[in-house]
Amino acid sequence: MITVTLDIETICPQWEPPEDDPARFPPLPEHRPCVISWLTRAKDVFDLHTWTMGDDFIYASEAEALEALGRDLRQAHRVITWNGRGFDMPLLSLRAMANGIDWSFWRGMSHRYANFKQVLVHYDLMDLLGDQGGVRAMPMDGVARVLGLPGKHDISGADVARVWAEEGGPERVARYCEEDVVSAHLIYLHWALSLEGAAQAKTAIVDARRWAADHFGGPWQEVSK
Repeated sequence: MITVTLDIETICPQWEPPEDDPARFPPLPEHRPCVISWLTRAKDVFDLHTWTMGDDFIYASEAEALEALGRDLRQAHRVITWNGRGFDMPLLSLRAMANGIDWSFWRGMSHRYANFKQVLVHYDLMDLLGDQGGVRAMPMDGVARVLGLPGKHDISGADVARVWAEEGGPERVARYCEEDVVSAHLIYLHWALSLEGAAQAKTAIVDARRWAADHFGGPWQEVSK
């Protein structure tokens, strides 16, 4: 089985909040992905991909990154996100439209519930763990820490715009996004083991924790013990 776990970070370069509500969250079309990160996993092989706005070392443009992500999503048996149904996937679909990229495959993968016609492909963990919106607050950071993961130990989503503008900020935001991807993947594996009854997830959890410790180091080294 091939899984793709993804996350994005955004900035809103043209957004000017209303004077009477300066803390208002910008509407989705105002957001531009500044980092797109996704982890593909087939058995015990991990492949982490990251595009950062302004860095053409791996992907020359947002369009090229979306094309690469689309190729991986097309072959995925499961797509893992945290609030992806409420933010990441609609924004990626909008950016694909803006770039003239064929994103039609997502229509058959984006349904919310498994039923007799379709099996679930997109696993939005915030939806699944929050009983499809029954729980009002289900932050990934808290869930990650319950499972012994580092969580958002460096910056959080609210810090992204500020950190992005600082010297060395894009690299910090990219690392933050990558760590969120790996956290989401591990949360998914624990969910699959405990709430889906997938016994094979036990070995997958061990492998993923070891890989994360080797890849990130720092506080992630504790998760492999």
